[in-house]
Amino acid sequence: MRTALALAILSSLCFGIALVTGRIGLRTLDARSGAAVSIPTATVLFALAAPFAFDGAGFTILAALISASLLGYSVSSAIVVGANQVGRSKRPQLTKHGAAWFALTGVLNGGAVLLMYGALSIAPVSLVAPIVATYPLVTVSVSAAVLREEPITLRMVAGAAITVLAMVYLVASRTGA
Repeated sequence: MRTALALAILSSLCFGIALVTGRIGLRTLDARSGAAVSIPTATVLFALAAPFAFDGAGFTILAALISASLLGYSVSSAIVVGANQVGRSKRPQLTKHGAAWFALTGVLNGGAVLLMYGALSIAPVSLVAPIVATYPLVTVSVSAAVLREEPITLRMVAGAAITVLAMVYLVASRTGA
């Protein structure tokens, strides 16, 4: 159970940080061009992870999830990269800086999905999903520290505290702690 909790928390961290890295990437690149970098990057991550999802007995639930994600992300990559070619001359040029931030966003998003699938393969969705769904707390915290574009208000802190207490309650009730 501890492994599942750790994987779910790491997934939440990755999802939350990915939103901030995407925001940084948007400073130098438009969203469509950024997606044409981040989605294929996540696809490569799924392709690299796929062989590790199979055990000696064959196809596991984790392998099925990763295979489905690989297929879905591959189709999405083809569509996004193709769509990105339309009207390209009117958008900012791809820079190394923008591409790097969106590649990191793709790695974080893909990693978050893989971590979530790992947690779901060993724990019930009723435990994993609420933990992963706390990623906005990570986004707000990292955004306030790194971007400094949005102030943290008392209302936000109160909402975060309630969310964390609810998650602790849920985890404690599911694990018998």
